[in-house]
Amino acid sequence: MANPIHSSYIDNSGYDSRLRREFNGAVDLNWKLPWISGLSLRAMVAYDYKNSEWKTWQKALSDYQYNQATEIYTEVALRKKASLESKMENLFMPTQQYSINYNHVFNEKHDVSGLLLWEAYHDRLTDVLGFRESSIGIIDDISKGDTENQNASGKSVETAHAGLVGRFNYAYDKKYLIEFNFRYDGSFKFQRDRRWGFFPGVSAGWRISEERFFKDNLPQFDNIKIRGSYAKVGDEGDFSAFQYLDGYVYGGSYVLGTGGLSTGLKSSGLANPWLTWYESQIMNFGFEASFKNGLITTEFDWFRRERSGLPATRQGTFPTIFGESMPQENLNSDINTGFELTLGHRNKIGDFGYNVSANFSATRIRYGYVERAASTNLYDNWQNNNNDRNKDIRWGKTVVGQFTSYEDILNSPVQDNNANRSLLPGDLKFKDLNGDGIIDGNDSGPIGHGATPRMYYGLNMSIDYKGFDMTLFLQGAAGHDIYISGDILDPFIQQGLGNGFAFMTDRWHRADPADPNSEWIAGNMPAARVTGQVDNRSDNSWSLHKADYLRLKTLEIGYTLPKRWIQSSKIDRCRIYFNGNNLLTFTGDDELLKNIDPESNQSRLRYYPQLKTFNLGVNVVF
Repeated sequence: MANPIHSSYIDNSGYDSRLRREFNGAVDLNWKLPWISGLSLRAMVAYDYKNSEWKTWQKALSDYQYNQATEIYTEVALRKKASLESKMENLFMPTQQYSINYNHVFNEKHDVSGLLLWEAYHDRLTDVLGFRESSIGIIDDISKGDTENQNASGKSVETAHAGLVGRFNYAYDKKYLIEFNFRYDGSFKFQRDRRWGFFPGVSAGWRISEERFFKDNLPQFDNIKIRGSYAKVGDEGDFSAFQYLDGYVYGGSYVLGTGGLSTGLKSSGLANPWLTWYESQIMNFGFEASFKNGLITTEFDWFRRERSGLPATRQGTFPTIFGESMPQENLNSDINTGFELTLGHRNKIGDFGYNVSANFSATRIRYGYVERAASTNLYDNWQNNNNDRNKDIRWGKTVVGQFTSYEDILNSPVQDNNANRSLLPGDLKFKDLNGDGIIDGNDSGPIGHGATPRMYYGLNMSIDYKGFDMTLFLQGAAGHDIYISGDILDPFIQQGLGNGFAFMTDRWHRADPADPNSEWIAGNMPAARVTGQVDNRSDNSWSLHKADYLRLKTLEIGYTLPKRWIQSSKIDRCRIYFNGNNLLTFTGDDELLKNIDPESNQSRLRYYPQLKTFNLGVNVVF
């Protein structure tokens, strides 16, 4: 292993420098027309420019390895040659916006507003990169490098978008509210006849609490409002550009005739002139309520999003002489439904005041149509056909326990392709899902959920009493799983960086490691052996853990000094406080989850953990 201190010095190893220059400028003009009340014109032109330079200089680097037998240090070259990589990038981002705005109230009851806006932006990016090795390795200039194995590359990318945005709002007597809006967007990615998309929307609300019959009968309610909306939204994010064009792309190097390698071209694939925006149809219905000046508040929203025309490549069987790649098409669809609920309560009783707010949300995404190759049999259709199926379902083998003895192993379905001869007590025991007496890929089924929570919840609370105050925030999530693998399970992964001690002390093992006839001592982990001998690492329910959690995210306690204590000084207010972040996490009875972060979707613990922090401070206002 190399000496990290030696290799970290710039004089020994080199450096990596980054330089970025930015210019951001905008001119914004707003003209209120004097002869029409509420009407204004606006023009905005912006220009952003970014210039970035990267320079990576790596010196030739050697280290010394010690041979314990000969007690001799031997020089080992970690990098035989120095090298320099230099890159420069320029990004130009001009933007234009021109709009007409109108806002006026008629007869104190009719509130009318509108907007018509045109915007366009045309971004251009260019970069160039050069690389050379250096046998001498003294001067960090690319012109002083060797021409052998040199490399140069670069690219130029342009994008262009334009759109017309419109909005009309009307409110009558603060009771009835309605809005119409639209976007007419164009993208460079699509051919002329499919480039533009029209995406309208409408929303309406009714403040029932403003009605006379409501005020007369239920005056204790400050606000009761119901609302709903429907909109179409376009997106072009996942589409590759210019798929409507037939053309060629650089396709690697080829030997032509008796010459050397030449850069060649190949077809860019079949064109699709019908490709266009995919659409989301979004519906939302909700209500808001407030009781006795905010003593109790609540808000509820139900939403549904249906996406259609999502990009996918058509699957099928084509003859080997076809010789083309298929383009993206507007094929797939999905549906996302859910709700959000917020409840609040605040009050003050004498010197004691408090405020509590709780929130809960749940969502579920379901596939609509998913383009795929035709199923070969019923099992293939059940396992791989995601049409009209919930997303984020984890598949794998169901673990029914661990083998407890050799007799248990021999009387179980074969799962090692070797009559179970390679299995040991403690190995995972899989369920024979299809009942054929053999454990293989045909025994996979749904075992749990993915790493994305289906439910989120939280609690905000604050209290104050005679100068003392406290605030806390609890957050949590549920309905998701973490799959444990890699560094957590493998004891000597990455040259022994795994937790070998924990594994070896909690594995199935012989009472006397030197006696093959001694009894087996049970543990949580399978018996230790050379990796790859048995199937304890394929996707399975044993490695899947429910990741529901509740975390005390923040807690702060403070005290504001009475004014009589500081009135002789120039201090107007002085508050002493203590706070902490990520203080407690509750994950149920799963011991493994007590040692990992349930908010991380990484299964190998290769992430920087969240820090538990404490702060003590003073706020002083003069």
